[in-house]
Amino acid sequence: MEKKPFWRRVNRGLVVSVALLAIVAVYVLVTQAMLLPEKKAVEELAQSVCTLMLDNSMLSEEEISSLQSDGAREKKQQEIQEQLKPLFAADSSYAADFPDGMEEILKLQELEMQAIYNRGQLQKSQVNCQIEQDTAIVSIYRKYTGSQGKFWDYSLEKAKEGTADEVLNLSIVCKKTDGVWKIYRISGMSMNAYY
Repeated sequence: MEKKPFWRRVNRGLVVSVALLAIVAVYVLVTQAMLLPEKKAVEELAQSVCTLMLDNSMLSEEEISSLQSDGAREKKQQEIQEQLKPLFAADSSYAADFPDGMEEILKLQELEMQAIYNRGQLQKSQVNCQIEQDTAIVSIYRKYTGSQGKFWDYSLEKAKEGTADEVLNLSIVCKKTDGVWKIYRISGMSMNAYY
């Protein structure tokens, strides 16, 4: 009995399907590899905003007491706004808006509801980035455990010294303009301490 050639024994539809699947897999891998520098640039932009959040959530006692004088918080907000301004796209209508989350961070300290002396250990850090042509959405989640300071105790209705876990959440929409990624809008920003 004569042995049939390979092409007669194999299901040609299956071979074509496997070949197409391999081509699609290679295409996806190459596309993702090409996006790596783009993702890195967008994530660095978001990390710059995170650094501003972290720095301004841990003001010194002198800085906190100076916030309580007339117009001081507005002046501090203007300083932060000047630091954020170069990160925004020129055509963004949101660049002039001071982020609500950053205002909350400053208010808690101004009202002496929170003061962080030492930031705890970074327990969890997660960055998600989605790029679609010249638009990107990046979100950052960080959790710090054992931060030392004064935190608001709702049962006592006053600030109490101790340790707390801090959670940072940031979500921004970015836009690529002239080959450079810039912030178009800060869609979410919060930094909460759980006493």
